[in-house]
Amino acid sequence: MKKILLMAAAVPLIVASAWGDYQEAPMLAARVAAGELPPVEDRLPPNPPVVTPLEEIGQYGGTLRMAINSPYGFAGDGQSTIGPETILRISPEYNAVLPGIAEGWEFQNDGRTLLLSLVPGINWSSGEPFTADDILFWYEQVLLDDELTPSKPVYWTAGGELMTVSKVDTYNLRLDFAEPYPIATMLLAHYRGFPASFYHPAHYMRDFHPSVVDKAQLETRAKEAGFDAWHQLFKAQYRSGYVPTVVGYPVINPYMITSISGDVRIFERNPYYWKIDPANNQLPYIDSVVANYIGDAEVANLKMIQGELDYAARQMTMQNYPLYLENQESGNYRVLLWKRTSANELNLQFNQTIGDPVLREIFQDVRFRIAMSLAIDREEFNKILYFGRATPRQVTAVKESSYYVPEYENRYIEFDPAEANRLLDEMGLTDRDADGYRLRPDGKRLAFTIEFSNSNTGEKTSGLELIAEQWREVGVDAALKAISNDLVSARTLANQMEVGVWDGSNGMDISYITDPRWWVPYTTGWERNWAVEWARWIQTGGAEGEEPPEIMMQLVEWWNQMKTTTDEEERVRLGKMILEVNAENLWTIGTVGEGPLPILVNKDLRNIPETGLHGFDAIRLQPNHPETFFFKR
Repeated sequence: MKKILLMAAAVPLIVASAWGDYQEAPMLAARVAAGELPPVEDRLPPNPPVVTPLEEIGQYGGTLRMAINSPYGFAGDGQSTIGPETILRISPEYNAVLPGIAEGWEFQNDGRTLLLSLVPGINWSSGEPFTADDILFWYEQVLLDDELTPSKPVYWTAGGELMTVSKVDTYNLRLDFAEPYPIATMLLAHYRGFPASFYHPAHYMRDFHPSVVDKAQLETRAKEAGFDAWHQLFKAQYRSGYVPTVVGYPVINPYMITSISGDVRIFERNPYYWKIDPANNQLPYIDSVVANYIGDAEVANLKMIQGELDYAARQMTMQNYPLYLENQESGNYRVLLWKRTSANELNLQFNQTIGDPVLREIFQDVRFRIAMSLAIDREEFNKILYFGRATPRQVTAVKESSYYVPEYENRYIEFDPAEANRLLDEMGLTDRDADGYRLRPDGKRLAFTIEFSNSNTGEKTSGLELIAEQWREVGVDAALKAISNDLVSARTLANQMEVGVWDGSNGMDISYITDPRWWVPYTTGWERNWAVEWARWIQTGGAEGEEPPEIMMQLVEWWNQMKTTTDEEERVRLGKMILEVNAENLWTIGTVGEGPLPILVNKDLRNIPETGLHGFDAIRLQPNHPETFFFKR
């Protein structure tokens, strides 16, 4: 099947040269001998995809120990070690779409139709075959079900219409769109191609859906399980779409969860995993992964440097970089320094639709946002937090992106408190209280709270403390409040957060095109609070939220044109227009970007690149095939 890509040529799957003569892990061979599993050749596809390890053919065995920063926080280091399987994949260079679960694809009908051809013979960890029916189940019983998916995702909508998915045969599907939709392959290579985001084990999930089971019976089962409705019971079967974390939920990932006990989650190799190495060894190499929930980043850091973990990145900080180097011998780890993919390390978002009408008017004045940007000393920020290794910049495309424009990166990043004060005075915020803080038009102190996740410690906490102090120098009272991830989500979606913080990801080509969350208010989300009610209005077609100003609708229109044009030059032109408007209006304010990230790895853990890019945009280390990581003995 012909493969049509944006930005790079397709790299075909390598398939095994001959049937049979496969090797498997000793733990699986023992189960075969005991009659608990079929032979390895019966568990693999007829022509299993071959993954070439980075350094060498690995050795079977071992347990990898890692930390997660929330009970189900596998969106970080979990993706780097356990590895979700996507319909398509991002290349290790992060600039192309490659085969994944789908071995081939073809656009037809001027880009309005996408044909997907799945790798034949993949099995779920339960031993059941993975077929087009598993994608069709997600489409018909999840996406189209109004109770499970009341708001249809904008990313699967083109020309105002939701895509349709139809089965061609056992291993082939057809996606149809009202307009050309060339970014569909990018979506399938990123988070929209994850388990539960585009496919489900239909043979397992049917037992929880009213299309198969009597709805009254399901409602009874849901209440017995402590839920209010059947759809909550349904969603509880997999918990996380990134790495399913419910024991018993079948996967096609390298590892499947087998135990949850307190703060410990144990994953074991999937005996039906469908890839091999060039020596015909079934992957993965490592037997199991133990994930320890450690909510305190400093505790996670301590455990890593004491040699109690084998891999850590998400909770590591540059502030501790000297400490990592000092202890790497005693801790039996090596320190890799990767470049973050984030468009910004600390992205400040003044809620343009906050309920307080006076604060809203202030936040919506571009002079205020420019003043707040000019009041930040980014050079000091960079020196203290990143040893000067990051780049002062706004939230915009990164240098590796086709959409990068230096001017947008550098807009309003100079440290100029005098100009910041002048702009605030020009706004009429000239009166001050006894403590020197400016007063709002209603006589109250100009004060607001910056709320952020308590799992984002390290650079973010120290950086916010520094910024808050610099803003106080221009008469603005900024308080800091660390809260849980759940509370961040609840308060953001309730439009209660005055100023939010996140790292400004999505500055690379694939993630920017498919999810421009910091520049286009097209959807709500717990980490984006800069235009909550405008985004809600756009997301619901005006049924909820507040009607956005014309410029917001223009940004959405440009993005819609970006998604549907097959002209690459036109796509880039539109993308730069979006970034230009944002650079001038500063709806989100950046600090520094392109910073280094220390990745600490057990010295014996191999096939991990020494350098690279790490972050949401690149799905962490997932493009580097964590199923090939192994402990060298």
